[in-house]
Amino acid sequence: MEKITEFEINKIPLKYPREEFLSDISRFPEEDWAKCAITKGVDGFDGLLQSNPESKINPYVERFLRNKTTFESEYLEEYFDNILKDIPEFVGIIGKLQHKTHAYTVDVHTIKTLQAAYRNPLYETLTPENKTILKYAILLHDIGKKGGVIHHGHEFVSAEYAEKILKPSPIKSKIIADIKNHEWFKDYCQNVITASDVLKRCHSPEISMIMAKADLSSVNPWFHYHCTGTSTPQEFDKFMDTKFSEVFVL
Repeated sequence: MEKITEFEINKIPLKYPREEFLSDISRFPEEDWAKCAITKGVDGFDGLLQSNPESKINPYVERFLRNKTTFESEYLEEYFDNILKDIPEFVGIIGKLQHKTHAYTVDVHTIKTLQAAYRNPLYETLTPENKTILKYAILLHDIGKKGGVIHHGHEFVSAEYAEKILKPSPIKSKIIADIKNHEWFKDYCQNVITASDVLKRCHSPEISMIMAKADLSSVNPWFHYHCTGTSTPQEFDKFMDTKFSEVFVL
């Protein structure tokens, strides 16, 4: 289990922060933004940042994509710099505000989801391959989410972005499937899909359960209790186990 679980992450500080990047590109017309695959949004910009020499904002986009962090902790700086080196496009969600239900920016929510997944006892039952699949699925599960609004269908946009980001590999399709299906628990509880639908879509019940629980518990400190009608971690765990047992054989 990665040491990232030991830290409370409230902000990912950047050498070239989101606010400065937005200030730099704000004087350029939207067609220059579009050439780099981004659009103006409620919280500055949305879309998957892409370098394009034909755009006047390209020097700023390339600088933003080559970003590094400024954590005081050498471990955290190395950990997050490695994420940015591996997935430069992740910088696009760093500091991006979400709908008011969320207590955290998209990036912080993503890291808290990853931490919660690592702390789940089920994580230790995963194969090395499935641990890798889980990590990338969580890191990219909200990469396509629009800032500042409720973005229905963001799982499909995120899956589309992941298709462009991830290099070809034997596990790429599984990562994308888990991103696309990461809203399964909400849809199941709201009777949008059936247990049979869930089973058809998931390749690993363990990953599906870990992601669902981690994602729900990382919205804000109380949201998962409100949604499930529980008030303690023990009650929440029992509720989730009961709902999971309706779908998967535990």
